[in-house]
Amino acid sequence: NKDTVNMYFSDFKDMNFSFPKCNEIGFAKTIENMRNASSENVNSPKFKLYPNPTNSIIHIEGHLTGNYNIVNYLGQTLSTGPLTNQINVEFLKPGIYSIIIENKTEYSQLKFVKE
Repeated sequence: NKDTVNMYFSDFKDMNFSFPKCNEIGFAKTIENMRNASSENVNSPKFKLYPNPTNSIIHIEGHLTGNYNIVNYLGQTLSTGPLTNQINVEFLKPGIYSIIIENKTEYSQLKFVKE
């Protein structure tokens, strides 16, 4: 509702976020990314992420083929690369993030906290 939108907008405004201009399609994609980033974990039993929370490195166990994307709560992609058993997240600011793991047959989204 309108009150909720105004509340969130004021939260971002107070945090000095800047929003890029975009057209209607870009806005819709941003909203979709935000929903995906804030959804419940879509965990495949084939992946385990630890430690959580972390300060610098996340370890991933499982079938390590494919690629990863790390996204923030706005759905913005902050890092991407080939999936390995260790991913450096030291550059991230403290917060809640999602790592999306994709290959030809699997899609998993796991949340983690960067301290």
